[in-house]
Parts: sequence; C-alpha cells; structure tokens
Amino acid sequence: MLKAKFGKLWHIHCTLFVVMRQGIRRVKRSFMGIFAAICVVVSTPAHAKIPFPLNLLPDYALRIIYYEQTLKVLDGSDPNYLARDSNRQNPRYKPSPNNFFPIKTYWISEDDLRTFSSGSFEGDLRNHFVRTRNGRREYRFFVHPESKGYYKEFLKRAVPAEDYIAVPLASARTLLTFRPDNPKDIFFVKVSLDREVGESVRLIRDRHVTNAIGTSDLLERVRGEGHFPDHFKFMAETFGAVPHDMEKGGMIVRPFPEELKNSNYAPLFALYGQKDASTPPLLAEMIARSKENPIDYIRNRLIRPFVSHWFDLATRFGLTMEPHGQNVLVRIENDGLINGNFLHRDLNGFNLDFDHLKKIGLSEEIKRMPYISNRESEHFQYKIQSQIPSSLEYFEKTVLFDLDERISSWMRKGWIPKTPWGINPLKGLFHLEIEAEFIHRTGDTARYKDQLKYLEKPINTFRDKCGPSVKRLIKK
Repeated sequence: MLKAKFGKLWHIHCTLFVVMRQGIRRVKRSFMGIFAAICVVVSTPAHAKIPFPLNLLPDYALRIIYYEQTLKVLDGSDPNYLARDSNRQNPRYKPSPNNFFPIKTYWISEDDLRTFSSGSFEGDLRNHFVRTRNGRREYRFFVHPESKGYYKEFLKRAVPAEDYIAVPLASARTLLTFRPDNPKDIFFVKVSLDREVGESVRLIRDRHVTNAIGTSDLLERVRGEGHFPDHFKFMAETFGAVPHDMEKGGMIVRPFPEELKNSNYAPLFALYGQKDASTPPLLAEMIARSKENPIDYIRNRLIRPFVSHWFDLATRFGLTMEPHGQNVLVRIENDGLINGNFLHRDLNGFNLDFDHLKKIGLSEEIKRMPYISNRESEHFQYKIQSQIPSSLEYFEKTVLFDLDERISSWMRKGWIPKTPWGINPLKGLFHLEIEAEFIHRTGDTARYKDQLKYLEKPINTFRDKCGPSVKRLIKK
C-alpha cells in the first residue's frame, strides 16, 4: 500500500498557527517524501480550529493526488492544435505538489438555482448537497476562493455553510473535496474558476452542466442493459447546478468511483510526466521492465487497444469523446504494466449521436435528458459529425505528440532501450492502426489518406449499417 511503502518518509511534522481575525490563515507545511503529514487550521461554523493531516486520506486518494499534482503535464500539447498551458491562478490554489486549501460552501434556495441530477445521486453524497429548511429545499454550492467576486451578487441571498478541504487536481477547477472531520468520505467537485487557465477563463456554462449530467444519467441507466460494452468505463457526474439568470458559473459533482478505489488508474499524462528531471517517468519504467521494444510496447498496449476501443464506441454506439491525456485514465495492472484498459472522465466532452441512439432503441432515454431551452443544442447535436475526426485528434495531438517529443530523450538517458526513432513515429502508427481497424470492421479497403477528416463520412455510414442490430453485435 502507498502509506506502507512510504511509511518511513511520512513522519508527522506539523506546525499549527494561531487562527487570526478572518478565521483561516495559511499554514506552513513541512513535507518529507512524496506526502508528509500536513496540518491546516480550518475555521467553520460547526468545526472551529480543526487541525487536518492530509495523510489521513485513503491510499487511493493519495495515489490519484500524486498523479494529478506531481506527474501532471499540461504544457506539452501540439501548439498547432491546442493552446499551451498558462495558469494565472494564485500559486496557493494551483495544482502544485501537496497543495490544498479550505473552500467556502453556501446553502442556496431552490428558487435561486437550477439543479440537475442523475438517478444515482443518492445516499451520503446527496446528503452533502441537499437539505430542507423551513419547508424549502436548499442546495450546497461550492465557491472557489478565486471566484468569490464573480458570485458577489448571487451570494447576497446565500446562507454560509461549512468549509470543506479542496485538493486541486490537474485541471485546476476539478477539486477532490471532503469535510475536515471525515477525510474518508471524498468526492470530486468541478467548480467555476474565474481565472485564466489554458488561455480561457474556466467558468462552467449552463449547457455544459446539462450535457454532463444528462450524458451521465443516460449512460448509467443503459450500461447494464447490454447497450455498451464491458470495456467502457467512465466516471459518473451525478449532480450539477447553475445559478438562475447566469449563463456561466455552474458546478458539477462526481462521486469517487469504485474503479479508483479498487484498481490503480493513472491519467495518461501521468505515464510521461516526471516529478523531477532525473526520475524516469512511469512509462519509461514500464518499457524497461517489459523488455519490449519501445515502439511495440506503446503500439500494442496503448495505441492499438485505444483505437479498437474508440471504434467500438463510435461506430456501434454513436459515442465520441475528447480523449486527451487528462480525460482518459489507463489501468496499471498488478505486474506494473498497462494493457489497454481505460476509464473516461469529463462527460461534458462526450457526444452522443441522438439519431443513432434512436435506431438502437433508446428514444425514450433521450427524452429524459435534461435541458434548459433546447435539448439538441445543449447536447451538441450540431457538431456530431465534426466530432468524429476531432475526437481522435485529441489523442493524436496531445498524448501521442507528447510521447513523440519525449521518447528520444528517454533513450539518450538510458531509461529505455535504444531503437530507431524517426519523426513522430507514433503518429504514423496511430494512422496505420486506424486504417487497419476501419478495414477490419467495415470491409472497406479504401484508404482514408492518413487524414482524420476522411473518417467522418464512412463512420457515419457504418453507424447506419449497425442500426437496431447493434445489440447482438455487442456480444463480441
């Protein structure tokens, strides 16, 4: 276990400072190893002056924090496709190693908030967010410290509630959160962040909330009915809220999934991110341990499984996603290697083809998807066709671009076996695997000219051929 492995390094080294006028002062922390014990003083209406050591978090939470904060890679993507990362946050709130902070929450009347939930929003998670007071329902709303000014007018009618602890993850606005008195009860909150990250201000639009919760609800309801393959795993997004009369400023809640508790899933960027320049990344260690050729390892254990996985979802089930290094996690098996088992997150990046879902018998499920003014628009039906090539571009121009940029230096440092490495060989292999998979599934031997845009029409044609027979195709 992670704590046992680093137990000797985790000597508690806490220094508590006196709570000053405003109730909370940042605490100086002394760290030893990956995570030393960290103490913070949190002042809340119900729990004043609570010292909190982060090492009380479960092992599986510490593991994902390590991947997200220490091994993150946010600035390596192809500058011709995605903006390079720039983060204009105050350093105390950035997803830097060992960073965390108290976050304010407020009770908001049902009259002032548009809320959306999936069928699985229940139990302990629901109890965090819903209460009834004076016969009226109220919802807990998380406000990032750097967004308080944005909500100034909105919060005038709010009732202050307890502070939670927030650990910023790689995207900066997704936070692992918990109450100071119960660090075992953890969940994710994606908050609106009124700061520029990645060259855009990270406020959540209302349509992104309805799309995320609606997509999650549909996928949760039909996952067990044979409509989606067993290899398709995702993080549910079960509750969302947007202030009334505000187009931006939403919040999305994700329960901590069982997959992350029971297995070792790492974001794809964590495979090639490094905690320091002298330490080999996880993927380099895997390649060296496997004794396989680097190209063969990446092709057979990452590229080929992903392409097959993507085609299954895109052609049979009318589903595409934004599979960049942050949105896709891969399972690290018991032997310390990867073998093409993926977990998806950020369902707002998913696109469900309504026309195709109707053909496979899911018309009623579509009617249950939430919307504010227009269901088709808020669930992005206008870009269903263009999303087919752009979905694959996310994988090509983030994950594979990053790897192509790094592999040669890993060889020079002796971290992995030397092998001939031309210009962007992984991109070339990616296109070969796409073509092979396309031919395998459709029987169409026509080349698509190594440009993803040429996939749009044939993929749609193949979706039409699947139609209602998709249910028997699933049992592959």
